[in-house]
Amino acid sequence: MGPLDELSAAPIIDADLLFAFSVFAEELNFTRAARRVGLSQPALFERVRRLTEEVGAPLYRKEGRRL
Repeated sequence: MGPLDELSAAPIIDADLLFAFSVFAEELNFTRAARRVGLSQPALFERVRRLTEEVGAPLYRKEGRRL
């Protein structure tokens, strides 16, 4: 098994999930990020949740009302 075989075994992350998260990371606000991406707030939250599951690690931390 060569180095290319190892790369092909890596999971591919959905670009829509990455884009949604990148906008959320810039805004640190689900409502504003959802507006920018053209989604509802619950739809954006779901994309970030799905990406979190795919990565297998928390992508943000909530402290009180702050992210």
